[in-house]
Amino acid sequence: MDPLPHLAIFERLVGTIRKPRSSDRLKALVTFGLYVEAECKYFRTHPTKNSQTDIQNYVEFATSPERLQSVRDEAADLINAYSKSLIDKVRKDYETAHANHVKSAVDAAVAAVESSRKSLIIGVRDAVLGAFIYSIVLITVSVVAHRAGVDILELYGKMYGPGVK
Repeated sequence: MDPLPHLAIFERLVGTIRKPRSSDRLKALVTFGLYVEAECKYFRTHPTKNSQTDIQNYVEFATSPERLQSVRDEAADLINAYSKSLIDKVRKDYETAHANHVKSAVDAAVAAVESSRKSLIIGVRDAVLGAFIYSIVLITVSVVAHRAGVDILELYGKMYGPGVK
């Protein structure tokens, strides 16, 4: 029996990849970790004398092509679940950031509309007040001129011609 059975398993799972893509290497390393985890669980739940025969029987079972494929499938499922959780988290973070961005844009638009509405109201108020004050001034000048004996329409006619009344 190999004095280092884990080395042989590691080489079967990881070492066979010549020029690994990072995803293949990750899958192989996770598979090996799951293999070791399964071995620990087995020896905790199956009390043995840890004799060479017990270990040899376990290694033969654990290194069978079916068992290794089962561990590889479990590793792929684990990696896919982790990837899905990362994607879901990123999607949720994006949606939250997008919602916050939209909310801040809407808030800014509402503030601009309220500000322009206030500006419009202030502008109309100022124009009406200005026209009112100007009218009061003109009426006051007309009354004062009339009391002084000045006929404003006559002056206007003299300035712009006799046909204007």
